[in-house]
Amino acid sequence: MTLPVRKKLRLENYDYSSDGYYFVTICTHNREKLFGKITNDNNTVELNPAGKIVDYHIRNIEKHYENIRIDKYTVMPNHIHLIVVIGCNFELNSTRNPNLSYIIGLFKSGVTKEIGKSVWQKRFHDHVIRNEKTYLKIWEYIDTNPLKWKQDIFYVD
Repeated sequence: MTLPVRKKLRLENYDYSSDGYYFVTICTHNREKLFGKITNDNNTVELNPAGKIVDYHIRNIEKHYENIRIDKYTVMPNHIHLIVVIGCNFELNSTRNPNLSYIIGLFKSGVTKEIGKSVWQKRFHDHVIRNEKTYLKIWEYIDTNPLKWKQDIFYVD
């Protein structure tokens, strides 16, 4: 029996612990709407208890790592978007930054433990942000994601 070959999600030979900005998207298992809903009146995200747990853990990522910052994020009904900054504190002489997979793995694990069951897809999508123009485009995408929920590629009715 041969297993299917999965598409590689990470850049080959790229050091994901190097200083930089990373756009991360993490989906729920089977894209289930587990974190809340988009309100009809003003297109904002109304988080349920599980969504509030996710929000709490995102806000606390920075408390676990001295050289990591979450620059922008949104919690959607069935996925999250983050801009993760690695190497944000240039005053530090830390020997090594944690890599992106490690940061996301601990985040997902913390959410899973607190909710009491696995809610995530096994993998996550990332994009290395290489310039200000791309950064601003991603920032706007995250900021307006609730407004465009029904056009979102992760939208399920």
